[in-house]
Amino acid sequence: MPPPSVEQALRSVVSLVRAGQSADARRQCLALAGGAGRPYAEPHFVLGVLCSSESDHAQAEVHYLAALAIDPHHAASLINLGQSLLATGRAAQAVPHLSLAARLAPTTVEAHLNHATALAQCGQHPDAR
Repeated sequence: MPPPSVEQALRSVVSLVRAGQSADARRQCLALAGGAGRPYAEPHFVLGVLCSSESDHAQAEVHYLAALAIDPHHAASLINLGQSLLATGRAAQAVPHLSLAARLAPTTVEAHLNHATALAQCGQHPDAR
């Protein structure tokens, strides 16, 4: 969990996004991601979300993977990485990420639905059910 100062900065980033100031949000998030001290997964996750919202799946994956390098159990990054892989036709690569996300976040419907979708796209229909 990031310290309050990082959480506050991330809330500021979200406010910028909601205000339609994606470029400023991206700059602020990049500064957080590259800041001194202990790295945090959340800035990379937010950068991934920003890239995903612009359909830049390749760059989104870079950020989700960076978040996971810092925190391998960051469920939201696992879910979004899986979604990005599904969106680019790589269901087989999405399966392990979404499987772990479903285990880490058992009450998150999105993790289970995406996992089932990936399994179905891989022809694993009984497991998808």
